[in-house]
Amino acid sequence: MSENDLKVLTRSGTSPEIISLLKQTVFGTKGKVRYRQKHIAEGMKSQRNLEFIQILKRNRVLGTTGVATRQTSGLGDGLRSFYVRYLSVNNPFRKKEKKRGSKLNRKKSRANNHLKKMIGDQITNHFEQPVYDNGSKASFYAFVESENYNSKELCINLGFYPTRKISTVLFSRFSPKKSPKVSIAEHQEEQRILKQLSSFYKTHSYYFEDRLFEVGSYYIAKHKGEVVAGIRCKPVNWEIVEVPGLSGFLMQKVLPYLPFTNRLFNPNNLVFLAFDYAWGKTQAVLNLMEHCCSESEINLGMFWGDLESTLISELKKSGQLGFLYKLNGEVTAEVMQRFINMDNNEQKELLQKPVFVSALDMT
Repeated sequence: MSENDLKVLTRSGTSPEIISLLKQTVFGTKGKVRYRQKHIAEGMKSQRNLEFIQILKRNRVLGTTGVATRQTSGLGDGLRSFYVRYLSVNNPFRKKEKKRGSKLNRKKSRANNHLKKMIGDQITNHFEQPVYDNGSKASFYAFVESENYNSKELCINLGFYPTRKISTVLFSRFSPKKSPKVSIAEHQEEQRILKQLSSFYKTHSYYFEDRLFEVGSYYIAKHKGEVVAGIRCKPVNWEIVEVPGLSGFLMQKVLPYLPFTNRLFNPNNLVFLAFDYAWGKTQAVLNLMEHCCSESEINLGMFWGDLESTLISELKKSGQLGFLYKLNGEVTAEVMQRFINMDNNEQKELLQKPVFVSALDMT
């Protein structure tokens, strides 16, 4: 495969070729949880200002990654941030590799590394260089599972470094119950909710509000007529390819075939609620999660947050997350960051803040 055969371009939004490639992509870490995103086309439409870097050979997409540009919290009045996700490189030698052994595998590895380098160069040229040219500041960030060493190494080669950790928390109920104190937020309540969220996440970096009330459903809890907590939820559909270990065996081979537990986990068609933009006291947030599950008739939910987030810490200590959290525990990911045109004090300020995590960025 000659470099002259390849073309690099960046486009706004998706294309049928990008969607086709990503639908085939297995996300996650080998030897850990791996999955396909069945709803990936819908998920990409939920992202605002999403661009895709493409490596093309003729009309075939060999590699791609998405970059979402957004204005977030982090420095002073705000920070221009580039969130990087959907990295996928299509192995052009896949059909032949079993027949021709290690020599072809080495060739495949070199080809894949070359494609990834081309993506990295385009990240620099298309996104980073204009920031320098304008004399402004910005930051790239991405989330990579802690034991996904290949992706971490790639990020490091692209100038990203691990800076913080985030946690995936599973919430489950066999028979979730509704709460009379919970309802869907009405339009006239949205500004008050935004004010509460801004206060709740004021110490976090990368907080943003793009499409907050446009995607999914936002639920609130009230006490004596006052809104005291809130959370957004959105149904997500995955196909689980691999879950290792004893817990993985139980989740893939046992739970789907037992009464009650089959409500929680179906690896071929895993449906769950993705939670984000949660605020309020921990018990109120737990009640909101359970109400959302009951309302949606979905027994499993996931929530993500910085390990140093007070809410994440209190949820884990609550003992009320349910059966699957007890069985599987938490999964952690590294926050990989790359700073553009920031001095040491600005970098230090950003690094000290817990990271806000949007469910749209994780599903």
